[in-house]
Amino acid sequence: MQLTNYTFFNSKNLLYIKPVKGLRGYSLSYRFQFNGQEKDDEVSGAGNTMTATFGEYDSRLGRRFNRDPKPNASLSVYSCFANNPIFYNDVDGDTVGINLFSKKSNKKEYKAAVALLAKLDGKNDGVFVVYGHGHNKGVEYADKNDNVQAVFDAKGFDIVLTEKSNEWRDDRKEKKKMTLILYTCNADAKNYTHVYKDGTKRNFPVKVTYAEKLAEYLTNVTLTAANGNVLFGFDSQGNAINWGVRNTLLGNGRMATFGKLRVKSENKDGNK
Repeated sequence: MQLTNYTFFNSKNLLYIKPVKGLRGYSLSYRFQFNGQEKDDEVSGAGNTMTATFGEYDSRLGRRFNRDPKPNASLSVYSCFANNPIFYNDVDGDTVGINLFSKKSNKKEYKAAVALLAKLDGKNDGVFVVYGHGHNKGVEYADKNDNVQAVFDAKGFDIVLTEKSNEWRDDRKEKKKMTLILYTCNADAKNYTHVYKDGTKRNFPVKVTYAEKLAEYLTNVTLTAANGNVLFGFDSQGNAINWGVRNTLLGNGRMATFGKLRVKSENKDGNK
């Protein structure tokens, strides 16, 4: 147990933690901070950055790194909580979900993605969440016959989403501003290591990641993609959970956001 005191938009540290007298099990290793967001101390020091579903939040500025997927004309697209973090919170939702998994070939992943996407309200406000298998060269998807196929170019990916989602098709046709949250492994990893069942390992380096190709091709789309392994599934109670992005041997393990200018996030070793 712990007592957490927050100071909003603090230039030194958002989170001050004090133990509660008489309670056991107090620990400084608690993963979550303000608004239930998971802390990411590797980006800019302890307590300064938190990872949310649709981007990352800088507690020193009270600003998000990526543009708000539901912008308000009266506020900056980088503002959070309408600049009032005590009165407002940031609730996930207002997105269209797209499941690229095959029902027969990816049963577990397909069911988990269905359960996670069911938590969204399904309204189309220009935000699209996509689950599927992938790597730094492309993604897999289930075709009309539920057979697993792969696509390695950005145009082909756009066509796949157009076939999967009428909302994606219409928004692209009307050239609307859109946000794409891509939950496929290593889409933005310059290099990652795959460990096979027999224990052998192989590195997969690329000069241009698949996420970078998508960001270049998909005009008017703000893309957020993983540069590590995306972990999601069911917990011991049967609840569908997205645990986030895990470090690979040669990947950072976080979500990277692209717009007109790429939002770079570096770890303490200076690796992009």
